Amino acid sequence: MLHELTSSVPTCLEPPIADRAWNAAARDIDQVRYWVYATDWYKAAESNFCAYYWTPAPPGQDQGAFHQSEIMYALNALYANADTYPFTETDYRIQEKMSAYWANFAKTLDPNLANSANGSQLVMELGNYFGNMPIAKKAQVEFIMDWYHQQIPS
Repeated sequence: MLHELTSSVPTCLEPPIADRAWNAAARDIDQVRYWVYATDWYKAAESNFCAYYWTPAPPGQDQGAFHQSEIMYALNALYANADTYPFTETDYRIQEKMSAYWANFAKTLDPNLANSANGSQLVMELGNYFGNMPIAKKAQVEFIMDWYHQQIPS
């Protein structure tokens, strides 16, 4: 598996390119992991499984869309963070949609998002785009699933 992985990666990558490559691989692994979990969930559960992929980076920083950066959008709380981030009209539009999704989920347990209920390899992207996106390319899904199947619990 290591040879399969490393043979497709150039031997010399500039740090920004290497960072983007690592972020893309981590994103793909996470998306496949959610899909695998959702697929197993539907075998036994009666309720829906909802997942999303958060993409926008709060303005004025260089970390990208970091862990929990969507919370201030989802809770309609950009105003409380305006001294830290120079929000734009786009951020306020994203906040409006994101907080509506979360509020709808709290009210109905259905955020009106497309999810992988039917086994499709899609996840809802929220932020820079609002809609379905594939969890990863077919070959990447197969590679990640092969890797998962080789793991032995200790």
